[in-house]
Amino acid sequence: MNFIDSSGNGKLLTIAIPTFNRCKFLDILLESIYVQLIGEYYSVQVIIYDNNSTDSTSAVVLNWINKGLPISYHKNATNVGPDRNIAKAFCESLSKYVWIVGDDDILLSNAIRSVIYILNNESPSLIYLKCQGFSGHFDFRKKINYNVIYNSLGKKYFLRKTNIHLTFITAIIINREAFFESGLGGLENFYDTHLVQLGWVLPSVYLSMPLIYVSTPIVAGRNENRSGYGQFNIFVNNFNKILLICYKNSPAWIACIRNVAIRQYYPSLLIMNNDGSWGVFEKEKYKKIIVDNFKENYRYWIFLYPFFNLPVAGNKFYYLLVRVINFILRFPSSTVEKFSSKTIRCD
Repeated sequence: MNFIDSSGNGKLLTIAIPTFNRCKFLDILLESIYVQLIGEYYSVQVIIYDNNSTDSTSAVVLNWINKGLPISYHKNATNVGPDRNIAKAFCESLSKYVWIVGDDDILLSNAIRSVIYILNNESPSLIYLKCQGFSGHFDFRKKINYNVIYNSLGKKYFLRKTNIHLTFITAIIINREAFFESGLGGLENFYDTHLVQLGWVLPSVYLSMPLIYVSTPIVAGRNENRSGYGQFNIFVNNFNKILLICYKNSPAWIACIRNVAIRQYYPSLLIMNNDGSWGVFEKEKYKKIIVDNFKENYRYWIFLYPFFNLPVAGNKFYYLLVRVINFILRFPSSTVEKFSSKTIRCD
């Protein structure tokens, strides 16, 4: 079943939504888009790629089409898996820029307006949007009463700043046109990693165009849906393999990303794995995964190794110490951002 709106040709931005059996969350996401698009004349199209859902997804989509939301709806004849469905959403979009949004996430008020402003004024290769986490109900209709701050960053600093958070698909807007014109395509190596988006996100850093970091949250991610997969296999094994594929000729970039992830991200992953605060995940030999990937890096012994040998109370104390160290190390970077930031007024 397809409801196709061919008006996507020539649009500045496509909001592409891969989905599977999440009609309840999709309905909320589409409403958060609807309230920002209706009555405006943004050059935006919405495309939904339904991975053969068996719930009421098609009815939800048709309801929003009838209300006037410019949607093209594509339903796969069979479930092709999440990575291939996401890749299809990216490759088949017709606009210059593509914003792939998770079906359970939400766009905050002024999100689309702010993104369009940046696209028109900066012509970036990639935008990273800082996310606000939430659980349960979220009032996306509440107007943002503060200005949106963003920075244009150098390549290495951008990678250091965004790091493993580049895996959060809703946070990324890509210049699809520039990506394919550059010949950086080829996504076969990224299927079945649960991180296929890195196949276009990481190479886009090579492009000689601005890299934008939006430090004011304008998207919201649902916390309670982060479960049911092997988090260490995906975010340690697969993530590091993809780094080696994408940046094989840029070892300094690989080191930059890995070093920051070791001291900032992976300690949090270990703590949340131990206390179950991230939900129910596949049982993994996470210690072996961490050791195999990082034992040759001295930062492993400082920031990760102690978590395998301390009692629960000791782990919590050591995690606080790690956070203090990271807070201290962030000061030079925060000073650079302060003096290079730009503002979008949200009156």
